[in-house]
Amino acid sequence: MKKILIFTLVSALFLSYTSCKKTTTTPTGSSSVYTKPIDLTSPAEVKLALGEMPATFTKKAVIEEATAAWCGYCPYGAINMKDAVDSYPDKVYGVAFHDGDVMSDMYDSYTSSSTLDFETRYAISGIPGGLVNRMSTSNNYNSWKSICATELSKPAVSGLGIITQRIDPQTFAIDVHCGFSTSLVSTDQYYMVAYLLEDAVHKGSAYDQHNYADINSSSPDPTSPYYKAGDPMSSAKYIHNHLLRQVLYKKGIWGTLIPTEKITTKGEFNALLNVYINPEFNQNNLTVIAMIVKKGTGATQDYIENVQECKLGSIKKWD
Repeated sequence: MKKILIFTLVSALFLSYTSCKKTTTTPTGSSSVYTKPIDLTSPAEVKLALGEMPATFTKKAVIEEATAAWCGYCPYGAINMKDAVDSYPDKVYGVAFHDGDVMSDMYDSYTSSSTLDFETRYAISGIPGGLVNRMSTSNNYNSWKSICATELSKPAVSGLGIITQRIDPQTFAIDVHCGFSTSLVSTDQYYMVAYLLEDAVHKGSAYDQHNYADINSSSPDPTSPYYKAGDPMSSAKYIHNHLLRQVLYKKGIWGTLIPTEKITTKGEFNALLNVYINPEFNQNNLTVIAMIVKKGTGATQDYIENVQECKLGSIKKWD
């Protein structure tokens, strides 16, 4: 039985940090739906679909969060993630690692270790907790938006393009391309990490989200949009977004190693995978998120250089 660590909620203009403790042609970077299948083994067709690799890229950021339906403080994390994502459309993305609930129970063998890997690597002992671009500066959700703003102001040394193409009703080809505008330190290890995410998930009472901000809870919070939403919250009041459904390519949070010779100016690395989509997932709400990650000798040296998200069945051009 997981224990709940109660923090005093500060009723202010911002949310206090609380957690549950666990034991066709489009502009660059836009997403487009195509009707003619692409031969993903043809460099010419892929280049036509993604466009020319640009000399410069747009800097983006991703919030990776550990969360759970049983955690009554976790709606605060969701609120702050939504604020950051909505404030910087198509520049800030979110990933929700679920822990110990029905959504984590559905993880396949590739995905099941990801939450533990993430929480262990970054010493996240209380949820909601997470990082922007895997920087171990703060896992306090109140800081996510400001950290994202700082990250977006940095120059981008790399970028990504993604092609997702249906093969049959339950299978998609996922083709992720990583490009570099400058040479990176060859002694560092860089990985391409990709996830399948689903939005708008709530499929019964097991998905109900506990909510300690509710008026009838032990620590009601009038500043929360969920103040009178009940505890727990049903689908009428709460849905789960950015839900990690499947880790792609490689098990865990590290993905596929990018060869050193590819992390040079104008270097390009791509990885192609056919992915079976669980019938439980709503394909209309699925996206693929891919990132270029530096793995340091320790967590404080890790860093996500750039990230890209693409709706399943679409193309996200170089950006």
